[in-house]
Amino acid sequence: MKFFTKDEMAKSERLRLKQERKGFLRKLTVEEHENLKNQLILRSHHQISASLVPQKNRVSIELPKEISLANNYEPTIKFINQLRNTVLTKRLPVFLHFDNVASVSPAAALLMTAEIYRCRNLRPGRAGLVPVNGNWPSDKKARKVLSDMGFYKLMQLPNNLSVLNAKEMDNTIHLGFATFNHVDAEQIAFFHHNLLEKIDFNLTNMESKRLQGAIIEAIGNASEHAYKIKTEHQFLSNRSWISGYVDVPNKELMFMVLDQGVGIPKTLDPTLIERALSIGKFRGSTPTDSELIERAAEFRRTSTGNSGRGKGVETMKRFIRTIDDGELKIFSNRGLYRYSSAGAETRDDHDGSIGGTLVQWRLHQQ
Repeated sequence: MKFFTKDEMAKSERLRLKQERKGFLRKLTVEEHENLKNQLILRSHHQISASLVPQKNRVSIELPKEISLANNYEPTIKFINQLRNTVLTKRLPVFLHFDNVASVSPAAALLMTAEIYRCRNLRPGRAGLVPVNGNWPSDKKARKVLSDMGFYKLMQLPNNLSVLNAKEMDNTIHLGFATFNHVDAEQIAFFHHNLLEKIDFNLTNMESKRLQGAIIEAIGNASEHAYKIKTEHQFLSNRSWISGYVDVPNKELMFMVLDQGVGIPKTLDPTLIERALSIGKFRGSTPTDSELIERAAEFRRTSTGNSGRGKGVETMKRFIRTIDDGELKIFSNRGLYRYSSAGAETRDDHDGSIGGTLVQWRLHQQ
């Protein structure tokens, strides 16, 4: 009888396992191999999610099921304000619970991402703790929106997004976030053309130039006026954000520009507001934010006495007037102003403030 040493037995066992693995993989079909790979990805996702639990010294924030300014404004803004106040004012780290999130709109994702960016840059982590951390939504589509827009990269979380099947795909393309602290016309032009190339969208040369000009105007006005007055919370100097998405089947696209400044209503010349009040331009004795946004194009002057925010609003409206089916939305502080290609204007005011200005241009073609 031959006796084997311990090293020889270990070597023999490794060889046997290696041969078994090779034999097993050779027997798998392509479909079986793909299913196994997806199972491993999903298992990895759950393992990492389980490890991303809030530490005892973090404040837990539960996110609403629908993160949207259009369909779920107040709960969305409540969570954003809770994040802002906890990190920037109370200087406490937070953990964001995405577990129950079923949908995320691009506009709300832009607002949320900009806030996390501000928190992470103004309140760097102490004792190894980053100021904002979190986990993933269980819903694949919500996770894909955040993944496409670069949210996980900002959060420094591994993506681990398994591939969606045909039924789960919505054929919507989201562009990653871009941020500026000055007007970079070249980068804006690249972003603008990159989004238009994602869809067979036939803008005339004039329409394309006016759209690009409107985006530049929004960023320029944020840089020049939004941060000249002290805001409630500390801000990153002259910072603007831009993003967009394309709905391919419906031939619809949207551009968005965001700043975290004082908002359009607070940049307007107080003497012009008093004059408008005296001639009955507003419904009550105190104008609402949405009324001030609407009148901004008429005032044409900011509180500094220079042309600025008013001109910007008019430029944003001018582009919408050149297309057949489009809409401009301006969220600023607690107000919302809408302007359509047909010239219709509507306003709304909310309890919660977005803490800045968000401009959206929506375009649709038949």
